[in-house]
Amino acid sequence: MTTIFQQIIEGKLPCNKLYEDDSFIAFYDKYPQAPIHALIVPKKRLQNISQAQEEDALMLGKALLLAAKLAKQ
Repeated sequence: MTTIFQQIIEGKLPCNKLYEDDSFIAFYDKYPQAPIHALIVPKKRLQNISQAQEEDALMLGKALLLAAKLAKQ
């Protein structure tokens, strides 16, 4: 099943892109719940955090560092 996030990653759905690299895409929420509300989505599919494996630790750490970087901008 293709998710809305996968469609954004594949460029099939538009987004107001904030950042993109080989591992992540970040974009502003279409329906924000706060004045500034962005989403950081890993390009590696992870159904939910409870399914994260040891090999996902680096990706999850990078996501937190990216969140801090984008928040400063």
